[in-house]
Order: sequence, then structure tokens, then C-alpha cells
Amino acid sequence: MSRNFVLLMLFLSVAANLAAGERYVGTVSAVKRDGSSEQVKTFSVIFAHASADPGDLLFAVSESPSRIPAFQRVGVIRGNNSWLKLDGPTIGHRHLDRISRLFVAIPYFPLDETAANEVNHQWESEHGEFRILDEVAVHDHPCWVIEATTGIARRHHFIVRKSNGIIEEANQTAFLGQGDRFRIDIKRDSSSEERTQVQEPLTRLSEIVSQMRSATNSLQNIDDVSKMTMPQLQQVIPFSESMKIAAANTPFEKIVDEISTELHSVQSRREHSERLAETLLGTTPGPFTLLRLDGTKIPSDSLEGTITVLHFWNYASTEIEQPYGQVSYLDFAARRFADQNVNVYGVAISPELEDATTREAALRKVRKFQSFLKFEYEVTTDAGAALNSLGNPTRFGESLPLWVVLNPNGEVAHYLTGFDEVDPAIGLKKLTEVLQPLIDESNAK
Repeated sequence: MSRNFVLLMLFLSVAANLAAGERYVGTVSAVKRDGSSEQVKTFSVIFAHASADPGDLLFAVSESPSRIPAFQRVGVIRGNNSWLKLDGPTIGHRHLDRISRLFVAIPYFPLDETAANEVNHQWESEHGEFRILDEVAVHDHPCWVIEATTGIARRHHFIVRKSNGIIEEANQTAFLGQGDRFRIDIKRDSSSEERTQVQEPLTRLSEIVSQMRSATNSLQNIDDVSKMTMPQLQQVIPFSESMKIAAANTPFEKIVDEISTELHSVQSRREHSERLAETLLGTTPGPFTLLRLDGTKIPSDSLEGTITVLHFWNYASTEIEQPYGQVSYLDFAARRFADQNVNVYGVAISPELEDATTREAALRKVRKFQSFLKFEYEVTTDAGAALNSLGNPTRFGESLPLWVVLNPNGEVAHYLTGFDEVDPAIGLKKLTEVLQPLIDESNAK
């Protein structure tokens, strides 16, 4: 009998014994150099049978503060998965201005079935090295205390039922940033008043969740729904509608409602922005003046005669995460069209730039960010007149960046809030689609 077959049979046994509606609660703590720790977030994970196959489990993660979009916090663990697979439960944590995803190793543990399990027993697998340290009882279940080593300095401890490998408690070690240590503490919730009850497998909901995860695989690293483009939203929203029906009156109803609310809120703002774009296209915005970083002025009437791209964004050095406001893609477009009557201006938007007492410090942030990404198009600032003359989408909750293209007559030829679609061959898709006809028309004159 092969080792992989034994591990698979163990997992099926564990899943069959896992109570419907099983719930785990946990915390994430930052471990300081002196060994003390500080809790930085809490989370919980619920499980239910995903199908008649006992090896299939549907899960949903709740986290506070929330760092991962709700539609990415539901998933299905299939019976042929192994411990700590990437499609299992994950939680998010912001550290050093980056969102990191931490994998949670629940609800089962692959005990060694090729030899007798006893204190001091050691074994290895593709996942790491393991050793049984002790035996204890948790909620009247005889359990093993197991140390797992899965990488350099990554040591975890699990309290696992002897009978079937269900994890009762665990603490995992994770490293983020430049070797900063974090601890993830997890406990199975055994209180009857807290445990959810699911009498039948949530087969239909699990099918929809699996379809959504497959269809949106390219979106799994998005950490903020507000950054999603309208096509991306439209890719996910139909699944959320189907899930609402399938999740009604189940423990998954709350997370599905959260998914729907999150997506529809952003969609509503996008639609408002699109209506605003329709009213602005073909019009000439009111007069405004951009300020160069050295303080010299660029009045809007001086832009006439050229195709002008305005990219309103914060240009802050603290924004060190992709996609950086898509600045690098804009720089590619600026270089590509530099000799074709196209001028590109970044417009830094920040309350600090509008206050004389903080302006110099804010300008240093802009220069630092420009130095960091090494883009060549000019960055300016706006005291508010330019953004306000273009409807200022932030007033109704929309997020920057805002992209505006003015034709040589000074009229609005393109207006888009949020992120542009990216085509690997041409870069910013919608921006390029707008610029090329304007360039062709300009060259024909």
C-alpha cells in the first residue's frame, strides 16, 4: 500500500468524522525581539460538508480587521488535497504597507500511518519533519502534541486527536517582511451554543464557490475590491447572486451577504462614475492651473493644441504596493507616444499639498515616490480646481486614480476612475484605445 494512498485514506477518515458546521477561532500576534507578543487580529473559520463525499469541505473565513475581499474568503477543500494546500483557508495581514496571506493548517493533520504513533516518534513527508512531543486530553479526546518543522525556523505545534487526526488546537509560525515573526493561534470551538449546525451537505453552494474560484483565479491576489475594474466586478457578481440563493438559512449566509454588499457597493460607485463620464465627454472643463513641483504654473489653456493625459492620484511614497496606481504602465504609454503630440501629466492629490504648512513635506513624498519608480513623465499638483472641474469622483466614494484625456481642443475625450485594464501587448488598454484615434486624427490634419 503506497504512502500517498494511506494519507488519502486518513484524510477521508478525518473528514468523515468532522462534525458538520465545525468552527475554529484564532488570533494572529506579532512576536517581538524580546519574545513578547502583541495581538494584531482575530479570525474564525467554519466548515461544512461540501458534498456526499466526506472528503469535500466547504469553508468560510471571517477576519478582523478584514484584509482579504470576502469572495476570496470562501472555498472548497477536496478529498485529494494534502495538508496546508494553497486553496485552503487563508487570512490577510497588512505588514509594512503590504497585504500578506497567511495559510491556516486546519481542520485535519496527516498522522503517520506507516508506523506506530507514540511519544518521540518522528517522521518526514513532502510537507516537512514531524515529532510527537507528548499526549494530552482535550474535551475528553485523547490527543497527540506534535511539533512540525516546515522550513528554516518555522516550527509549529498541533494538538491532534489520536483517533482521526482532527486538530483541536494549533500554533503556527510565519515570517513577514524582513524576517518579522508572527504566531497564529487556533482552537476548535467546542461550545454547543457557538457551533453551527448543518444537517445536509451544502452541495450547490460548494459547486458555485468552486466555479467562482476557478473563473476568478487571476483575481486571487487582489486585496481591495475598490481597486477592481468594472469587467472584474462583472466577472464575480453573477456568482454572488447565485450564492445568495444557495446560502440562505445556512451558516454561510453572512459571508455571502458580505460578498454581495462589497461587490455591489463598488459597482454602484463605478456606475455613478460612468454616468459622470457620459456627461463630461465632449465638454470643456472649467479653467484650472496645475503646479509643477518647482512651483511654476501650467494653465489649462496652455494645454490646447496637444493631446493631454491627466492622471490624478496621490503619488505618495508610502504606497509601495502593486499596482502603484498603474504609474509604470502610464510611463510606458508616455514613452510610446512621446513624439506623437501627447503630453502626460501626473497630478498629485493630497490634502497635505493644499496646506502651506505641510506642502513641502508632501512634495518630498512625491519626489521620493518618483525616484522609487523612476518614471519620466512630469508630476504636478492641483489645489483642487482641476479635479473639481472634472466632477471629483471621490465625493461619491470613488477611489483614485482618475484618468482624463483632453483632445487638442481642450475637450474631454476619455474619463475613467479606478484602474485601467492591462493588455500585456499594449499596456493600458482603454487609454491606448482612446489615444490612438486621437493621434491618427491629429496626424491627418
